[in-house]
Amino acid sequence: MRIIKKIAQQMKEEIATAKEYAKLATHYKTEQPTLAKIYYDSANDELTHADKLHAEVVKLIEKQRA
Repeated sequence: MRIIKKIAQQMKEEIATAKEYAKLATHYKTEQPTLAKIYYDSANDELTHADKLHAEVVKLIEKQRA
C-alpha cells in the first residue's frame, strides 16, 4: 500500500526530528534550562506524532488483512 509507505516515511522524519530536539535539549540543559525544556517537550511531541502514525498504520494493515 502506497499510503503505508508514505506514513512510514513521515514516522522516520518525526523520529529524526525528535533526535535533533533531544540533542539540543542536552546541549542547553545546563546553561539554558528553560530552552532545554522546550526542546525536550518538542522531542516528546514528535515521538507522540510518530506513535499516532504507527497506530494508524497498524489499523490499515489489520483492515487490509481482514
